[in-house]
Amino acid sequence: MTDKRLRVGALAPALIMAVLSAGLLLAGCSGNTSETETAAETAAETQSSEADGAGETEEPAREEAAADAGAGTSEAENSEDGPLHPVIKSRTESEYDEDGSLLCSVSWQEPGIRDEGHEELRAALEAYAASRAESAAAAHDELLLAAEEGKAVMEEGAFYGYTSDSSIEFLRADDKVLSFSDTTYSFTGGAHGNGGSEQRVYDVRTGEELGLSDVVADKAALEAFVVDYLEENYGSEDMLLEGWEDAVAAAFSEGLKHSFGLTPEGIRISFDPYEIGPWALGTVTVDVPYTAEGIGFNADYMPAGEQTVWSIEPYEDIALDVDGDGTKESVGISFQVQEDQSQSTYTLYVASGEGEDIASINGVCGYGMEKAYIMKAPDGSYEFYGECRSDNDWRYLTMADLTELWTSRADGEAKAPSEYYESFYDNVPTSADSFYLSTRGSLISTVSISREHRVGESGFPEAVQEDFLFDGLELTAKQDVPGTSVDDDTEEIIIPSGTVLRAVSTDEYSYVIFELAGTGEMVKVAINGESWPHTAGDVDIEQCFEGLIFAG
Repeated sequence: MTDKRLRVGALAPALIMAVLSAGLLLAGCSGNTSETETAAETAAETQSSEADGAGETEEPAREEAAADAGAGTSEAENSEDGPLHPVIKSRTESEYDEDGSLLCSVSWQEPGIRDEGHEELRAALEAYAASRAESAAAAHDELLLAAEEGKAVMEEGAFYGYTSDSSIEFLRADDKVLSFSDTTYSFTGGAHGNGGSEQRVYDVRTGEELGLSDVVADKAALEAFVVDYLEENYGSEDMLLEGWEDAVAAAFSEGLKHSFGLTPEGIRISFDPYEIGPWALGTVTVDVPYTAEGIGFNADYMPAGEQTVWSIEPYEDIALDVDGDGTKESVGISFQVQEDQSQSTYTLYVASGEGEDIASINGVCGYGMEKAYIMKAPDGSYEFYGECRSDNDWRYLTMADLTELWTSRADGEAKAPSEYYESFYDNVPTSADSFYLSTRGSLISTVSISREHRVGESGFPEAVQEDFLFDGLELTAKQDVPGTSVDDDTEEIIIPSGTVLRAVSTDEYSYVIFELAGTGEMVKVAINGESWPHTAGDVDIEQCFEGLIFAG
């Protein structure tokens, strides 16, 4: 049995390399694909379900949050001049044996943008997702076969399934550049799994993928910077593999294909495990600032505006001038989980650069934190926005004023975190002036709905549009449905039976605006959501529309 076990372990590196070359970054085993839920709980529902777990709610009333905002589609969503609004769609495929045990499970993410227009960029992102899906299909049989063989030679109960998990991180998304990394960790037996990443950089205006020569004028100067950095930070400690300089030279000779990305601060170059260092060293990343001399960054791809959003990871401090005195502080977050797993808590802290002075605050975060960002408010303060997970993958935000936390440290206890019951879900904020939050709609169907926000003067999210936008809902009229013109409520319009309708927007309590397939005509349909069943023209909406889905 020992020999068989060793053979299974030895299979892992070769299999992973074959799978990665086939594009298993987004590969899947057989079974039905399920898209991760992208809808949040409504404020009332969440306040009820979180009463014992997340503290008291301080969400402003919906009407107050949307005061003076326009209804319908956001100008930002229709404009090619403002900030981009990236989204990440999560998908999973799993295969189980006859005994119900897992054979393999593959999860991956697909990058996209909410913004209308940018047709070339949208096409490039769709092509990226399609190529991954094709690679997944090609790799499926090999991975499934390996899992079945692996289980056959394992002792009973010792096989835990083969997995491959891929995640997207947007490195930069503005009016010039969209760049992301796609990182995969795969386990197919052995002492540990294997992983790798690749990066993509696109010209937002043309949708073309950018190469290294498009971004820098002097690749030799960039290579010298990277070698010096690696020598100083890793080579001096003898942490790199023998011949690492040759591996770096080989990567540059190929133009760092899919090994570099652009961030708001500079160019990021990544080397996978075993490329220049051992597995234990992990991915080696070199960030080269745009201000580095002699490299000659292309001005067409240099960021134009001020950075106002920073992603923050657990136990990885980031440096920000929280109080505006010209000296950067360290900001970080740590987590604790109760013994009964009923809820998690977090500690948010700000510390002086030397770590001699520190201010911290504790908060509750449901079943854990999915992601976290720091936003810069209009008054210059820095606001922490953490996305907490609740029952049935519902999400809500927990927020704290980092500037207030730091500047009031000598005056006593800082103000407790606040909560807001719309959250990020698939949305990735890139600008504090314009980002989308989602929640769970229930007027016409249980479906994800979103609206644009900005960081308000108070540091709280402030809705800049009254109506919510549907994140994907298509229905068919089962009978004639009465409606009115979007521009004139007195102009009656009858939607004929059999018409395919795309739900566009809603106020989530009294109407839905539909786009009619074929004609593109916009029609407003009054929906009475005050009691169940909801009705349209005094008729149960389930008699009016085909395709409705309501979660219990």
